[in-house]
Amino acid sequence: MLKQDKQSTKFSRRLFSQYFISTIIPVIVLSLISFYTISSLLKKNATRQIYAESRAVGLSLNDRLLTMESNLIDVSRSIDNIDLIVSNDWLKAMFSSLYITDSNGHDQLIFGEDVINLELTDYQQKHLNKDNRLLLAHNSDNKQAQLLMLNVLNPDSRQILVAVLNPEYLWDIVINDADLFCAVVDQRLFMYCPGLIYQSDNLSKIKDLLASNNHDLGETTLDGVYYLSNQWDLFLDGIFGFNGVSIIYFMPRNDAFLEYDYYIDALPQSILITLLIVFTLSSVQMRRSLTPLMKLTQGAKNIIDGNYTKTVDIDSNDEFEVLGSTFNTMSHRIDEAFKKITTLAKIDRLILSTSDSEYIVEVLIEYIPSIIPADNIAIFILDLEKGNEGNLFSNNKTDNEISNTVINIKKSEVDELNKADGIIIKTAADKHGYLSPLITLGNTTFSISPIRNQEIFLGFICTCFQETTEISQELGDSLTEISDRAAVAFSNAIWENKLFHQAHYDSLTTLPNRYLFQDRLEQAIERAKRNNLNVAILFIDLDRFKNINDSLGHTVGDQLLIQVSRILLKCVRSYNSVARFGGDEFTAIISDVNDVEVKVQTERLARRINELLSVPIVIDDRKFNISASIGIAMFPGDADNINDLLKNADTAMYEAKRIAVGNHQYYQKQQNKETLELLELENELGHAIENNELVLHYQPKVNLHDGMIYSVESLVRWNHPERGLVSPGTFIPLAEVTGMIGDIGYWIMRTACEQCKAWQAKNIEIKIAVNLSVEQFNDKYLYENIVKILDETGVDIGLIELEVTESLTIEDIDKTIALLTRFRDKGLGITIDDFGTGFSSMSYLQKLPINKLKIDKTFIDNAHLDDDSASIVRAIIGLAHNLSLSVVAEGVEVEAQYDFLKSLDCDEIQGFFFCKPLPEDELIKHVLLENSRNAKA
Repeated sequence: MLKQDKQSTKFSRRLFSQYFISTIIPVIVLSLISFYTISSLLKKNATRQIYAESRAVGLSLNDRLLTMESNLIDVSRSIDNIDLIVSNDWLKAMFSSLYITDSNGHDQLIFGEDVINLELTDYQQKHLNKDNRLLLAHNSDNKQAQLLMLNVLNPDSRQILVAVLNPEYLWDIVINDADLFCAVVDQRLFMYCPGLIYQSDNLSKIKDLLASNNHDLGETTLDGVYYLSNQWDLFLDGIFGFNGVSIIYFMPRNDAFLEYDYYIDALPQSILITLLIVFTLSSVQMRRSLTPLMKLTQGAKNIIDGNYTKTVDIDSNDEFEVLGSTFNTMSHRIDEAFKKITTLAKIDRLILSTSDSEYIVEVLIEYIPSIIPADNIAIFILDLEKGNEGNLFSNNKTDNEISNTVINIKKSEVDELNKADGIIIKTAADKHGYLSPLITLGNTTFSISPIRNQEIFLGFICTCFQETTEISQELGDSLTEISDRAAVAFSNAIWENKLFHQAHYDSLTTLPNRYLFQDRLEQAIERAKRNNLNVAILFIDLDRFKNINDSLGHTVGDQLLIQVSRILLKCVRSYNSVARFGGDEFTAIISDVNDVEVKVQTERLARRINELLSVPIVIDDRKFNISASIGIAMFPGDADNINDLLKNADTAMYEAKRIAVGNHQYYQKQQNKETLELLELENELGHAIENNELVLHYQPKVNLHDGMIYSVESLVRWNHPERGLVSPGTFIPLAEVTGMIGDIGYWIMRTACEQCKAWQAKNIEIKIAVNLSVEQFNDKYLYENIVKILDETGVDIGLIELEVTESLTIEDIDKTIALLTRFRDKGLGITIDDFGTGFSSMSYLQKLPINKLKIDKTFIDNAHLDDDSASIVRAIIGLAHNLSLSVVAEGVEVEAQYDFLKSLDCDEIQGFFFCKPLPEDELIKHVLLENSRNAKA
C-alpha cells in the first residue's frame, strides 16, 4: 500500500479548511433538521387524514354492498313476480343486469344486456353452497372488473340469482374534488379507478404502491400531479366469500402540505444567500483545482485516441501533481504494452505464414529490438540431424546486416539450455564457446531464452548487452514469450519442410522424385519457351538391376541404388537436375542451352554416366558391374510438352536397351511405332502361357563317336494366334527386360519334363537339355522350384540336363558351386553354355560340378577358316577332355566345321548341318530314323 506524503494531503486540507470556515455546513444542517421535522409532522398528519378518508370510502362501500345484498334477497323472495322486479327502478339503479342461471347452463335474463358465464373456484363454490350468497369480480376487458353478487334461489335445482352491480351506484361516494381513490382486489384486479388515472403507466405506479405500502404514507405522480396516498383494507371474505378490497386514497401533495409550502419557499432564499457567499470564497480555489483536472481529462482523451506519448504537465505541488506523474507512468506503460502487442502480432503474422527458417530469423532479429532494447540480437538454430552443430544468426548495428556463423555446441550446454525454466543470464566471463561470436562484438551480458517444442531443443534467442545490465522480470517475460512464438514457427517450418521433402524427394536416395522432377522440367520448358532455348532429358534405366535385386535381396538392391544416385549427382551440374523416377529408373535434365550446345552436353553427360557406372561398385565386399540404358529426348525438337517429352525419352531408352546394354539412343519418330509394337507384343506375351501359345521345339545333339542322337536341347517357340511363330530373337529379349523370362523358364522346365516322361512311356530315352535364364539362376528358390517340378512330373532325373551360361557362373563363384553341387547330387546333368565368352579360368573351372562344356557358336563360325578361332576351339576341347568333361559344339552349319570338330575328337555337335529345331512329333521321327540308320551302319 502506498504511503501518503505531505504533498498528497495538502489539497484535502485546503478544501476542508475552506468549507469549514464557511457557513454552508451549519446552514445546511439546520435547514435539513427543520425540513426533516416539519416533513415528518406533515407526513404523519397526512397519513392519518388520508387513512381516515380511505377508511370512510371503504365503510361506504361496505354499506352499499350490504344494501345491495339485502335488495337481492328481496328479489329472490319475489322471483316469481318477474314483472314487478323489472318495473323496479331502484333495482335497475343498483344492478346493471339481473338473471337466473342453473347448473345445466340455462340462463334467464330478467333485465340488463349481458349474461356473464360464471367460472367459480372450489373455494367460491363451497362458500356459495354454505351461505347461499357470493360476491365475485369478473374482468372481461382487462380494465375495471365487474362485481357480481350471487344468491341461491333453489338449492335442489341449483338455480342462482346473479346480479351485476352497477358501478355508478356502487362507487358514487362523495370525496374532495381534488382527491382520488381506487379499489383493488388482491393488489392486481382493479374494481374501480377514475378514468383520469386508469392508464397503464398510472396503474403500474398504483400497483407498486400496493406492493410496497404497509399502511404508511405513499408518494407518486399521476398524470403530472404529485399525490400522497394511503390505503385501508375492507375484508369481505366472511360475508361474501370475497377477497379483501384495498382502498387506496390519493390526496394532492399541495393540499396535504399547504402550510409546509410557505415554509419551504423561504428556506431556499436563505440557503441561496449562504451558498453565494461560499461560492464567492471558493471559486478562486476551485478554479485552481479544475485546471489539473482538465489536463488529466485531456490526457485521458489522448489515450483514447491512441496517443500515448503526450505527457500531462501538472505543477500544483499537491495530490494532482502526484496523480499527473502516476498518469504519465501509466500512459508510458500502455504505450509499451501496445507496441509489444502490435510487434508480437506482426511477428506472428510473418513467421507463421512461412516455412523458411532463415526468413523467420530475419523477422525476429528485425522486430525484437522494438520490444527489448538490446545492443545485439542473436538466434541460434540447432541442426537436429547433427545435434552438436548449428547456425548462429546475429545483427550488426552499423550496417544492419545479419551474419550467419556455424558453431559447435556441447551436449552439456544443450542440456543446460533445454532444462532451463525461463531465461538464462550469461556473461562473457562464463566463456561458453557458443557465445564467442557475440563476445567478439563487445557484448558482456547475455539473456538467453531456449526455443523448445515438446521438450525438443531447437535453439535459443539471445539478447546481448555491451554493458553490465540487470535483466528485469518484464524483459525476461517478453523474451520468453517471443521464444515460445519462435518455437511454434520453427516447429511449423520443420514440419512443413518435412512434409514437402516426403512429397517431393525419394526417401531412399534423397533425390527429387517423379513429381518434383516434373515440376522442375515444366519450369525448364517455360524458361526455354521464353528465351528460345532447348531442354533435354535423359531417361536412365539400370541394366540387369532386377536380377541383382531378386537374387541378393532388396537390401543390396537399395544400397546399389544409393550408390548409383551418388554417381549421377557427380555427373550433373545441379542437385535438382537429376531425379529417381521410380524403381531403377532415373532422369536428368539439361536446361537453358542453345541449339549447338544441347547435343554436345547430352552426349557428354550420357557418356560420362556410363563411364562412371563402369567402375565396379562395392557393396558388402562384393563387386557389381553395372551399366545403364539411356534414352534422350529434346524440347522443342522431339516434343512440345512434358508428357510427350517423357514418353519419347522412355521410348528412346527402350531402343537403347534393345540394341545393347550400356548405351544411349536419341529419340527418333520411328521408335514410337516400334515401341508401340513392342508394348503390344509385351502385353500379349504376358498371356501366352495361360493361353497355351508357347510350344517347345527340340534340336538334336549328334554324338560324333557313333552318329547316334542321345540328347536334344529344348528351345521355346511362341505360336501366336495372329502373328504365327514369333522369332525367339524378338520375344526372348522382351521377356528378359520385362521379367517374364522367369515364368517362361519354369514353364519350359515343366513342359520338357512332361515330354521326357511321355517318351519314357514309349520306351524312348532321350535326354533333354533345358537352359536356365539369368532371372531363374538368381532366384533364391530355384533349387526348390526345379525339384518340385521333377517330383510332380515323375521324370527320370538322369534324363534332364541343365545348361547354364558361363557368365552367370563367374558372378558369384561360391554361390554357383554350392547351387550346381545340389543339382548334381540330385542327379541332374550340368552343362556350361556359351563357354569361352566369360573369361573362365582354370582356378574355378575345376571346382564346378559340371558334366559338359558347350563351345559358343562365335568360335565355331570361323573355326574351319580362321587359325585363331581354330586354336581356341582346339584348346577348349583339350581342356575339357583333360578335366574329364564332354564337349558339345553348337551352331555347326557346314561340313567343313563338322570335319574340323570330328578331327579334334569333339563329343557332340548340334546345328543346322544336321537338323534344325523340330516339333516333338517330327523330332521323334527324325531321331528314330537317324538312330536306326546309324545302328545298321
